[in-house]
Amino acid sequence: MSNPNLILKLIGSVLEETLPGEEYLTLAELRSVTHEDSIKTIDTNTALISPGLFKKIKASHTNPFVNSTGASYHEDWAYTPDFWLYLSPAPGLKKAETLVVSWTSGNQTTLLPDQGLVKTFDLIPRFAGDETLWHDLAKPLYNVIINKPVSNYDFPSHTESYVKILPEYLEIYLKLRKKSAVQIFTIKTDLPLDSTTAELLNGKDHYKGETGHFEIRLRRSFNQDKRIHIEINGYRLLLPPQKDEDAIPKEIGHYWQGIGGLVDSWRARHEMPGEFAYVSDEVLDRYEQDDDYEVHPESGSVSYLNQWSISHCERIGRNGIKVEIKKLYEGTPYGEIDYWNKFSIDPSAIRPGENIEEKSRRLIRRFFLFGRILAKLINRACNFDYTAAHIITLDEDSIDHRGWAEFLDYEQISRHIPARGFSKDQFLTRCKSLYQLLGENLQEARIRKAITCLEFPDSAINGFRSLKLLEMLIRYFSIARNSGLDITKDNLEIVKRTLEKNDNFPLADLSALVNIRNLGSHKGGDIKTKLQTPLKALGIAPNAISNNYAYVCDAVYDRLADMFTELNEWLVDL
Repeated sequence: MSNPNLILKLIGSVLEETLPGEEYLTLAELRSVTHEDSIKTIDTNTALISPGLFKKIKASHTNPFVNSTGASYHEDWAYTPDFWLYLSPAPGLKKAETLVVSWTSGNQTTLLPDQGLVKTFDLIPRFAGDETLWHDLAKPLYNVIINKPVSNYDFPSHTESYVKILPEYLEIYLKLRKKSAVQIFTIKTDLPLDSTTAELLNGKDHYKGETGHFEIRLRRSFNQDKRIHIEINGYRLLLPPQKDEDAIPKEIGHYWQGIGGLVDSWRARHEMPGEFAYVSDEVLDRYEQDDDYEVHPESGSVSYLNQWSISHCERIGRNGIKVEIKKLYEGTPYGEIDYWNKFSIDPSAIRPGENIEEKSRRLIRRFFLFGRILAKLINRACNFDYTAAHIITLDEDSIDHRGWAEFLDYEQISRHIPARGFSKDQFLTRCKSLYQLLGENLQEARIRKAITCLEFPDSAINGFRSLKLLEMLIRYFSIARNSGLDITKDNLEIVKRTLEKNDNFPLADLSALVNIRNLGSHKGGDIKTKLQTPLKALGIAPNAISNNYAYVCDAVYDRLADMFTELNEWLVDL
């Protein structure tokens, strides 16, 4: 076998290749691993060079060691920090630009991404354990660069240090710089003396050979006759050459339904003041699932940290959002405009009716009013000083003052409901959120205190929780209203009639919601069949449901709002 073939065979047993499809490209690394009962150390870095110089590189000249100007003072010389990689004595390769700067102090080596690279994309660092994660917050896209900056050397091993980047970002950077990225590497380890290494040594203590992009150096071990030390130096293109149109996304424009012609940034900002595009409120789904975004359900606008916002929005009909074109193209990342464009709809496709935010707010306002009215009645009957918050936990004035964006329970129930498809599981989850707001905020202890004050016997309320206690209290007031009895003076008679009359269920719709919530929490059997009973109690015909629960969910909101409206109308007359 010829020497080049022997070299490639030996290199193949040691070299670690980057596999196609890996999520990150390694710009630099320093680490030691166990290899065939020996320590193998991998040292890599990446140089930026003009594409035409790649053929002039020789593996025997390359070295991943990052050179730098030494810091010193001389009256005739000004110190300028600089870093470079040596690839060849040829111009352009003697001091090649490095994508990762590095230096060593004591037994520690540092690897850091070049500041020009991170500034190009305005990446922002976040520290996570021993890694620095660089985020593109404008998109946003997280972990664009992953950097473990420090390697510790404890003979004979280096702990792991690296700089890795998402390939698409390196592609764009190379296109902007009109450069090629060349990975330089050195791998050192010990191997058993076998037929391949023996043939290359040919009875000598040393061997040095070069083929293609690789150089190999062999040396017999000083203290072990049957082992040899191997060093592989090499280089490769980190990314294949790209065509002009490959790397950088070109800002072309968008077609919006209902608007004639292509809309690009210039046209939007200069020719379309006061014009609007319409999108389905399904556009909000992605943002509602990520806590880094703030969705304003009343308008349909979205903001991301302090980076950007899509404002000047208005919700239209049940499923539409109207957004001002000029404002959309002012400062919004182009990728976000692309995303909104996918949900473009013609205004004629907007369905009439309330959107989910309007339904949610109407329901919660009725709930707030119910808490206020009930607190006043309890105070009259028991001489308490309750506020609505003593009954329903929620303080309407505080929520209005702080803003509904801080009202987390409300945020959950005001999320969009896609008209085209809302699954059974999504419906069950939404009903659970509704009950968390309306049912779990009921103050059982204070309601029980009012029931006790009115002299209901303990035997009549044993085992009752907040909802049953509240229903008992409302039935008390209902009987007082219908009979003309005084809620304070005639309490014993009203209690007697309340316990005798068991066919009045003023909170039947809320009880049906509890049953739906329980089905979602304890899934098993045929849920669709089990849903029929509570849905019928809410006045919803189960047979009219296919697999889309969007309008079922609308009906639940409406039914609950109507329930509190009716309660408030007659409670306020007492």
